[in-house]
Amino acid sequence: MRIEALSQGKAAGQLRHDLRRGRQPGYVDPERSADNRILIPPPTAAELRRRTVERRQRLGPSRALRSNAAIAARGIITFGTSAQALLAAQPSETQD
Repeated sequence: MRIEALSQGKAAGQLRHDLRRGRQPGYVDPERSADNRILIPPPTAAELRRRTVERRQRLGPSRALRSNAAIAARGIITFGTSAQALLAAQPSETQD
């Protein structure tokens, strides 16, 4: 697993990528995109920034948040080919 800190701009771009909004890379199979599901609706980048500012304020007085400050972390969990076959055999509800 890999974790990366994201600024507000990068978080917004990552959300667009994750939700497959806009032009798609050539490796994306458009016929399978309909199978994508959102299990937990993600917050917007603006909401993440608001939460970050709120949490900092709870800790006491602090300087303003920089425009490129990290407000989110992203990560990915992948499955090997044997797990993919196992998951593909399950109904959508079980996969979720």
